[in-house]
Amino acid sequence: DFLDPEGRLVGDMFSATPAVAGAEAWRTLLRYTYIATCCVLAVRESVLAVGGFDPKITVGEDQDLWVRLALAGRLAVLRDKLVRVHTAASGHMARQADRERFCLLPMIEGHIMAQRHRLSWRETRAIRARRYGEVGRNCLGRGEWRAGAGLLWRAVANGDRPLGNLRAILSASPVGRGAKHLLRGRSGESGSATSHGARPDGRHP
Repeated sequence: DFLDPEGRLVGDMFSATPAVAGAEAWRTLLRYTYIATCCVLAVRESVLAVGGFDPKITVGEDQDLWVRLALAGRLAVLRDKLVRVHTAASGHMARQADRERFCLLPMIEGHIMAQRHRLSWRETRAIRARRYGEVGRNCLGRGEWRAGAGLLWRAVANGDRPLGNLRAILSASPVGRGAKHLLRGRSGESGSATSHGARPDGRHP
């Protein structure tokens, strides 16, 4: 379960990213992660055999390790909720989020290329669509419109929510932001005029 800084439940790990078990779990882990590092139990020898965490990857190094472990053996999922994670805006991922497109995406692409003989064209397209869309929307949320728009265009090209992504690009663009600011300003002026010109019963004089 994920809790906000006030201790309120805001969701769980599996709600948006369903967990997959078995020998083919690595295919899903390339599309999205459903593993929280604090929830993992792994055989030490297995972790060492696949090389452990890659120190060259500063964002997504945990996802990289889960993919390599899943490629080396079967993944099991315990569906009981035994961990509560307290989230915070100042957490590690929040501070490192602007680097995910330089670390996370190349890491995923590296796995795609290494497993291209086992992945179908449709699977590869779905992996890229999901990852480009996720990172692109994160970029837009941080105000990095140019980078976010570029990634969302790549997501659209790979079939990820064309209308939703195009709407996100337009809404976050300088023109879109300017239009929203203008509309908010007009709405404020209209509300002010109504409050000054109306009688206590709500009718205008």
